[in-house]
Amino acid sequence: MKTLRWGILQALGLSIVVVGATITPTVVEAQVTSAVVRGRVLANGNPVPAGVQVTATNSATGFTKQATTQEGGTYALIGLVPGTYQLRIQGEGFQETARAVRVSIGQTIDLDLNAVPQAATVAVEDEVVVTAERLVDMRTSEVATNISVEQIESLPQGNRNFLNFAALAPGVRINDRDTEKTFQAGALSANAVNVYIDGVSYKNQVINGGVVGQDSSRGNPFPQNAVQEFRVITQNFKAEYEQASSAIITARTKSGTNEFHGDTFIYWQDKGLVARDDFARPGEPRAAYERKQYGLSFGGPIIRDKLHFFVAYEGNDQDRAERVTLGNPSAEPIFGQYEGSFVQPFREDLVFAKLDFQPTYNQTMDLSFSLRDESDIKDFQGQNSYEAANDIQNEVRTVKFGHTYDTARFTNEATLMYMKYEWHPTPINYDLIGREYVGIIRIGGGSTKQNIGQEVVTFKDDLTFTEFEWFGGHSVKTGIRISQVDYEVQKFQNSNPIFRFRPEIGGFAFPAEAEYGTGNPDLSGETTQYGLYIQDDWSVTPRLTLNLGVRWDYDTDLLGKDYVTPDAIRAAASQYVPDRYFTDGNDRDSPTDLIQPRLGFSFDLFDDQRTVIFGGVGRYFDRVLYNEILDERFRLQWQTRRFQFSADGLPRNGQPTIVWNDAYLSVEGLNQLIASGVAPNPEIFLIDKDTRIPETIQASLGVRQRFGEDWLASLTFARNRSRHGFTYIYGNRNPDGLIGPEPDLDCCAPVSGGFGNILVSSDDKQSWYNGVYVTLEKAYTQASNWGMTFAYTYSEAEETGGDLFSLDYPLVSDYPRHPTNADERHRIVMTGIVGLPWDIKLSSTLTLGSGTGYTITDQSQGTGPGEIQYRYYTGRPEKHSFIFPDAFAYRSLDFRLEKRFEFGQSQAFSLIGEVFNVFDYENYDPRSYNGTIPFGGAPNEAFGQPTDLIEPGRRFQVGMTYSF
Repeated sequence: MKTLRWGILQALGLSIVVVGATITPTVVEAQVTSAVVRGRVLANGNPVPAGVQVTATNSATGFTKQATTQEGGTYALIGLVPGTYQLRIQGEGFQETARAVRVSIGQTIDLDLNAVPQAATVAVEDEVVVTAERLVDMRTSEVATNISVEQIESLPQGNRNFLNFAALAPGVRINDRDTEKTFQAGALSANAVNVYIDGVSYKNQVINGGVVGQDSSRGNPFPQNAVQEFRVITQNFKAEYEQASSAIITARTKSGTNEFHGDTFIYWQDKGLVARDDFARPGEPRAAYERKQYGLSFGGPIIRDKLHFFVAYEGNDQDRAERVTLGNPSAEPIFGQYEGSFVQPFREDLVFAKLDFQPTYNQTMDLSFSLRDESDIKDFQGQNSYEAANDIQNEVRTVKFGHTYDTARFTNEATLMYMKYEWHPTPINYDLIGREYVGIIRIGGGSTKQNIGQEVVTFKDDLTFTEFEWFGGHSVKTGIRISQVDYEVQKFQNSNPIFRFRPEIGGFAFPAEAEYGTGNPDLSGETTQYGLYIQDDWSVTPRLTLNLGVRWDYDTDLLGKDYVTPDAIRAAASQYVPDRYFTDGNDRDSPTDLIQPRLGFSFDLFDDQRTVIFGGVGRYFDRVLYNEILDERFRLQWQTRRFQFSADGLPRNGQPTIVWNDAYLSVEGLNQLIASGVAPNPEIFLIDKDTRIPETIQASLGVRQRFGEDWLASLTFARNRSRHGFTYIYGNRNPDGLIGPEPDLDCCAPVSGGFGNILVSSDDKQSWYNGVYVTLEKAYTQASNWGMTFAYTYSEAEETGGDLFSLDYPLVSDYPRHPTNADERHRIVMTGIVGLPWDIKLSSTLTLGSGTGYTITDQSQGTGPGEIQYRYYTGRPEKHSFIFPDAFAYRSLDFRLEKRFEFGQSQAFSLIGEVFNVFDYENYDPRSYNGTIPFGGAPNEAFGQPTDLIEPGRRFQVGMTYSF
C-alpha cells in the first residue's frame, strides 16, 4: 500500500513539474481567498504590444502586484487580496494611466484596460479615484454568493456570528437554535460542510457540526470584527477545495493599512428587551437574561507600504436562566432547596492577530494567530438540578504562515498551518456522587466527562501557471496538501456513579440501583491525509469557458486499520454476520480511488458579460467522523456496570441483588463491589471493512443576467445525489443474518457469551436533493447609498435510513424515502441597506420559510416490532400569512438603525438600535412538535402542537461603536 501511495504521489508531482516547465505564461485562476483580474490592454481599440506593465496597488496597504502584457495585449493580475486597487498602465510610448476598481474574494474578473498613447492630446491625471468601480464576476461556473463588508457591518444580527450571513445564499439553511450554531446545504447535515478562513480549514473531523467548535455551542467561530468578507459556494466548487460534499465558506480576514485605524463596540440585551416566552406559566416572573458583546480592533503600519499589523478581540457574555422543577410537589419539604431558577452563564473570548509583509514587489508573507476560548454552564433544567450541570469548555487555536511568490511564469502559494481543537464537557461537581430520585429530582454531580479534539498540522502548496494556447487558452493550477492529524478522545462515561432511588423499592431509604463506568477511556488515534488536484480553466472561445478539474484524496486511517477483533467477539457474532465485519489488523486498507472529477462551464451569450449561461457537475467525497467508529473499541475497553440493591438480597427481575450498605454510596464502595456486582451485557459494534466513503454528485445549470451597471439576477437549477452515508443497523435480528422478515418480528436474537445486541455498520444511506434558486442583487455603494439582496429557494430533500443509528427497519434499503430534517420547500431571505439624511443608516433582513417537518410516530397498530410506524419528518407545521396567505411557518423581520456622529479628521461615534422579529411571530422548534398517534387511533389532542420556540420572540438590542 505504501508503495502504491508514494508511486501515485511521485507520478502526479512529476506531472506538475513537467507542465510548469513547458507552458507559456498569461492567465491564471483565482485563489481560495483572493481574486484575479485579467483581460487585454487596448490602445485606440487595438491590443498593445507585449511588454507593457500593469500594476495593481492596494489603496489601503500600498502592496502591489505586477503583470506584463503578452502577445495580443493580454495581462493577468494574480492573487489580489479583496479590496480597492489602483490599476496603472506604464510602457514606452504610452502615458501612465490609472483606474480604481474594487475586487471581492474568489472572483475572476475579465477586464479590458485602455492605454493612452504618449502623443495623445488628452491628458489623464494620475490621481486616486475616491469611489472605485465594483467589479462583478459574471463568468464563474460556481453557484456562489459574496458577502460584502457593508453587509457584515450593517445588517441586523443578534449574536455577531459571521456564519449567519450565509443565509443570504440560496440553498443554505442556518440553524437558529441557541446552542447549535451550524449551517447546512443540500440534503445533507452540517457535517458535510467546510469553512476556510485565510485558507485554514476549520473542518471538524471528530464530532458533529461540520465546523470545529460549533456543535453544542452558543458561541461564534471567529471574531466578526476581523472578517473582511466571505464567499458561500453551494454548487460546483472547484478541485482545490477538500473535505466537503455540500457547501463551503471561504473567508478573508482584515489587515492593517498605511494608516492607524481602530474601533470599539458594545452591544447589550436584557430580559426587559425580550418578549415574554409564549410557554411561560401565567404569572411567572421573567427569567433572568442578559447578553453583552464587546470588542475592539486596531491596525496600522510598522513599515509603510511594507509591513502592517492587525489585532482584534471580541467578548461574548451571556447569562440566562433555566428552571429546575420538582416532579412531585409533595417532595418540596425534602428537596425544595434544589428547585428554582438558576443562571446559565456563558463566556467566550475571541482573539485574532496578523502580520502582513511585502519585502519585494513579487513576494508577500503573512503570519496570523487566532484563539477561541469559551465556557458554558448548562445541562440543568426540569428535574436535573444545578448540581448536575456540566461546564462545556470549547477551545480552538490556529497559527498560519503563508508565502506567495510571483514570477512571469507562475505564482506559488505555500502555506503552513497548525490547528488545535479541544472540547471538554466536564461536570462542575465531578467529585459529588450523583443521586436520582426517580420522578422527583436528580441531584449530585454529572456522571460523564469527555476530552475530545483534534490537532492538525498542514502543509499546502498551490502552483498557478500562466496560459498556453491549444485550441484556446488554458489556465492551469495545481496543488498538494499534506496533513498530520492527531485525534484526542477520552470518554469517562458514568465515571462519577449515579445512584437511582425508586419509590417502589425501598421508599428512598436506599438506592435501587447504581451505574458506574470503569476501564480504559483512551480512544485517541492519528492519521495522515494527502490531497492532490489539478484545475484547467480553458477559454475555448472568447464566449465559452470550461473549468476542468480533478482531485485525489487519501487518508491513511479512515476506519481504524490496526483494530483486531477479539476472539470472543468473533465467536459470538460469527453466526449472524459475514467475515467482512471481522479484522485481524490487516483488513481495513483505506481506499485509493477517491478520484473526484469536476466540470464547469460558462457561456457569454452576447460576448458582453451581461447574459451568461453557466453550470457544472462534479464528484465530492467527505469522510466518516472519527467518533462514529469508536464504539467498536469503546464498548469493550470501558464498561458501565449496573448494580442492583435490595434490603434482603433476593433477585429482582431475574437479576441478583446486593444487600444495601451505606458504605457503597461512594466510588470506593463500588470499586470493592466490582467483583460481585452485576455487569450489563455489552453490545457488540462491528465495522464493515469494505465501508465506502460518503460521496455526493452535484449538478447545476443556470443563467446570470446583469441589468444596467448595478443590478444582477440569476436563476439556477441544482441537483445533488449522495450515497454511502455511514450508519449502524442491528446485526442479530434473527438467525438468517442481516436479512430480517418484513415486518420484523424477531428482533433481536440472543447472542452467546453474555453479550447484548450486535450493531453493524452500513454505508447504504442515500439522499436526494432538487433545488431552484432565484437571486436579485443591487450592491450597496457610496454613490447610490443603498443596496438590496433577494434569495428564493425551492427545494426537495429526501433520504433513506436514520441518523447514526437506523434501527427501525432491518436494512437501510427497507426505509421508505422520506424528507430530511432540513427539508423546507420554500425559503426567502431579503435584505436592504439605505443611507438616510443626517448620517443615519437603516437596514433590514426578512426571513420567511415554509418550515421543516416533524416525525409522526404511528402507534395505532401497536408499539411492538413491525407494528409501530415512523413517518420521518412528514408532519408539517401550521402555516401563517405574510403577503402570501398561509404560506410560512417561519417569519422574522429584523431592523437596524444607526446614527453616526463624525468629529475630528477621522473619528466617528455611532448609536445603534436593533429589533429582531419585530412583529413577535411565534417560530416553533420543529423538534418540539407532538407527532404521536396513540394505539387504536385514539385521539391525541396535542397532536401537531409544539412545546418550545426555536428562538425568543421580539427582542431589542442597543449598541455603541467608536472608530478612529
